[in-house]
Amino acid sequence: MILIAPVRDTSGAVITSLELVNETGRKTALHGGRRSGCFWSTGRLEGASLILVGEGIATVKSAVAALGEGVGVACGNLAPVARALRERHPAVRLLILGDVGNSEGDARRAASEVGAVCAVPSFSETEVADWQAAHGGKNPSDWNDAALIRGTDAVGSALRAAMETPPPQKTNSLRVVTAHELLDMTIPIREHVIEPWLPTQGLGIEYGPRGCGKTLVALGVAYAVATGGSFLGWKAPKPRRVLYLDGEMPLPTMQSRVAEIVGREDLSPPSPDFFRLVNPDLQERGFNLGTPEGRSQIEPLLEGTELVVVDNISTLASVGRENEAESWLPLQEWALDLRRRGMSVLFVHHAGKSRAQRGTSRREDVMDSVIALRRPQDYDPREGARFEVHYEKARGFSGDTAAPFCAQLTPDGWRTQTLENAREAEVIMLAAEGLKQRAIAQEIGISLSTVNRILKANRAGEAA
Repeated sequence: MILIAPVRDTSGAVITSLELVNETGRKTALHGGRRSGCFWSTGRLEGASLILVGEGIATVKSAVAALGEGVGVACGNLAPVARALRERHPAVRLLILGDVGNSEGDARRAASEVGAVCAVPSFSETEVADWQAAHGGKNPSDWNDAALIRGTDAVGSALRAAMETPPPQKTNSLRVVTAHELLDMTIPIREHVIEPWLPTQGLGIEYGPRGCGKTLVALGVAYAVATGGSFLGWKAPKPRRVLYLDGEMPLPTMQSRVAEIVGREDLSPPSPDFFRLVNPDLQERGFNLGTPEGRSQIEPLLEGTELVVVDNISTLASVGRENEAESWLPLQEWALDLRRRGMSVLFVHHAGKSRAQRGTSRREDVMDSVIALRRPQDYDPREGARFEVHYEKARGFSGDTAAPFCAQLTPDGWRTQTLENAREAEVIMLAAEGLKQRAIAQEIGISLSTVNRILKANRAGEAA
């Protein structure tokens, strides 16, 4: 006999996958289905007074049977599902069913975060030894194992005793440390998601005028991070899981651009889930990160993610007028929350007519890096993606590493050169076409003395 369990999203209304469990307990999932942040339940959640959340179907079925009440929810991601359940059912009692071992800490943290009780079984040395002998050395770990060892009544008594413990109360008190305590703390060294400008738990903005190649750059960065590769001279030290939130690109165009990137690169992500994309054409309705509802839609996708790319602020985070600083606050709080949880965020934004970021400059306050893409003075639309890269904010790096440079997408891939070299080549080319020095200076937007210096150095080099 095979148990077929429908897996649903956090709304409980949409089936995202099917899980098959055979007589031996072996589980397989429907190919192509989505399980991250989703769950299976023993009944309807609406109107339930008690919801039991655990990692396995057998665990929650055993716990519900032992208690004789409640609705069981089985999921592989305790924290995001617990948060979604608490948001949708604020008055319900939540019981988190932890397993003995590595996931016990995850269960207790999830319970603490949502104000739930956590119940973890314990086993005597004799019970462990007997179980190991019968199961090839494997240890008992969950409430289903406890029910098989002690019986349903004993498990029910243990769960009821755990539920008598008051759930942890969430407080708004701030943790304060002295200078000595701070210096004694063991804090992990901050690594880089991509060197030199985006550290782990870092926030960055990339912006530029319409059509200059912002999405090409954001996709290139995202794929480099997902593969542990490089892009425009920036290096990702190791592969990290990326979630790319696309708010405006037509699906055929996005497919074409990703195909071009994958075709140019020699590296691939360690597994497909290292590079995931959300595209508006694939959704039944849009989502707005500027609202709590929009952020809750994204929450199930964040489990295990290390870099979130938001492309772009205008389409994905519409809150009030762009030039009102208050409209940015919900996004800033969300980004800071992701940073606290170990994630980095790269925002993509538009430049205004003045070439500065559109809207409030308050966005830059919490950023580690602000990257501006600018069109060169002599840009011709027939050239496609060619732009200058300028670091307007560079926290933690300086000198040559923070120098601006030029980038261009050619049939052979991306080509970069220093801004100084690019201007020198441009001056020499215009002079060869017969332009006078003053006209060259006006055309490129540099001083007449700089033009003179470049041409003198070029003549000296040719003479040598």
